[in-house]
Amino acid sequence: TTTSGNRYPFNLYRINCGGPAYLDPFGNQWMADAFFNTGAITTAPAGFVVTGTQLQGVYTSARWDPHATPSLQYTIPVPVAARYQIVLHFADFYEGTNVPGTRVFDVSLQGQVILPLLDIVAQAGWGAALVKRTTVQVTGTAITIGFTHENFDNPAICGIEIWSRTPWPGATTPPASLPTSAPAPLVTTTTTTTT
Repeated sequence: TTTSGNRYPFNLYRINCGGPAYLDPFGNQWMADAFFNTGAITTAPAGFVVTGTQLQGVYTSARWDPHATPSLQYTIPVPVAARYQIVLHFADFYEGTNVPGTRVFDVSLQGQVILPLLDIVAQAGWGAALVKRTTVQVTGTAITIGFTHENFDNPAICGIEIWSRTPWPGATTPPASLPTSAPAPLVTTTTTTTT
């Protein structure tokens, strides 16, 4: 089965950035953090609840990029050159960045900035889930997602999903009654990156 009306119904990856493998409340399996080049792990305090989502196992951990290391990048292999949907999950649960303007960074896809000056707290609030969704035409064999400092606090990412139009080996479909990234605030961003 596939989700009605979804142009990218087949999931290739659910990556729990900064966290272990995780079976979410909807029966979806998230893999442990992988495909990153650098960074460190942070977790929310015990008992902390991120609002706007039921995926607490995703949103209460993150991979972040200290200034002293190369810029954080995920290089995620894909089976074939095609158009894919990318879903990025963010939450800011660090008390030192609990007001707008204290954690601001750029997000790039295939080397092109798609989310300039992203401020999680300004868009979603502190301790709340923020989802960004976009599509990309891949001409090679990998999707690269980069996170760049903008002279504020460090970039951080909680989860990454990759969705396909075609059921490549290993791809799974979500339950027919659920949206593809349920449930969380959704902000849609579209890019036409071609490399």
